[in-house]
Amino acid sequence: MKNFWTSILLFTLPLIGNAQTPKVVSINTEADLVVKLWDNTTAPHSSQETRDEINPKGLQLAQTSETVLYIHKANPEKNQGHSVIICPGGGYKTLNIGLTMSKFFQENGITSAILKYRLPNKGHYDVPLEDVQAALRYMRSHAEELSIDPSKVAVMGSSAGGHLAAMASTLLPDEDKPAHAILLYPVIVFDSLASQSHRNTYLYLLGKDVPEDLAQKYSLEKQVTRTTPPTLMLLSDDDPLVPSWHSLEYARALKSFGIPMSICVFPTGGHGWINNLKYKYVDEYHGIVLKWFEEMEKRSHPSSTSTASAPYQPSSASKADEKIYNLVEQMPRYPGGEAQLMRDVAYHLIYPADARKKLVQGIVFLRFVVSETGEVGNVEVEKSLYPSCDQAAINAVKSLSRFTPGRQKGQPVKVWYHIPIQFQSLP
Repeated sequence: MKNFWTSILLFTLPLIGNAQTPKVVSINTEADLVVKLWDNTTAPHSSQETRDEINPKGLQLAQTSETVLYIHKANPEKNQGHSVIICPGGGYKTLNIGLTMSKFFQENGITSAILKYRLPNKGHYDVPLEDVQAALRYMRSHAEELSIDPSKVAVMGSSAGGHLAAMASTLLPDEDKPAHAILLYPVIVFDSLASQSHRNTYLYLLGKDVPEDLAQKYSLEKQVTRTTPPTLMLLSDDDPLVPSWHSLEYARALKSFGIPMSICVFPTGGHGWINNLKYKYVDEYHGIVLKWFEEMEKRSHPSSTSTASAPYQPSSASKADEKIYNLVEQMPRYPGGEAQLMRDVAYHLIYPADARKKLVQGIVFLRFVVSETGEVGNVEVEKSLYPSCDQAAINAVKSLSRFTPGRQKGQPVKVWYHIPIQFQSLP
């Protein structure tokens, strides 16, 4: 037990400690609210990006190592409770952030959140999806203060950002999927042959020497199910970077499952016009997007016949004590700090005999809820290692002492807490 305890301290603490992190870039997005969700030292997975973030031009970012939401709140007089998370494109190499659509949504009563996600750094493909999942959870858990309906949180993405939005629609657990998706000239097909049309995007997400089964997983027309949300796609037929058949393949998959969808292929326009007010079809594009939100509103209130609704008001049933927050103003604290937390985990952790016999080593990623009274509950495996190791990690966490609870606006609230637990056999 002593040797194993030492292993936990040596290998796990750097994951949650105060390791030196790359410098980040601050950009002016004119947002009403800027929220940092996490970075490579606090997220369940790291992109292993060690270089400082850079800002090559305008609002473009590269080498990102933190996850941030830039939230533009809806015009309150037009607010119907809709919101959308915008995933910028950039081939998974850069984030090409623009403000045109955020301002457009804001003016038309839709809250938007531009997602600065961690780029996958040539092979850390689980990181961008993890970030959009965290964004969806944040928007829903803070729906009341944002004056949005938690059941109307959508995603929007262009190019590689469209691929990420489609990942959120297909690969996330059903409870985390967006209400609907808007995809602009999205990369969809990712198998090894089709990827030749966007080779760099493929390499920056999956890395080199990719097994075919992994490429197939991220070829998203193959991941559509009956729980994939309704989807709007807009693209140009003369796009030289992402051929129109990407969207057509996704549309065909959606139709095969009876998923509501709409697709508009403009005859010209090329690639990259999401924030271009000089785009030839900008008025048509904006009009289609607004019409889509109207259709989604009808779906959420099918019995309503009114064409003009009163501004959205959060339901009185949406109380803070019913939420489980991802981030709060004052996060839960363990008695003695993180070092004591890991010592206590190590003390209660039992290395299962079957895992030791098979030389199973690695990390179990868990999350659990710290309640308003500081108790640990709802322990879940976010990333599995081995069944008996998963259960041993859960048992150790359930044995922890009571936390000092997290607080939001001065009140104790339920908060998700994430922890990595390393299994390492020492000689």
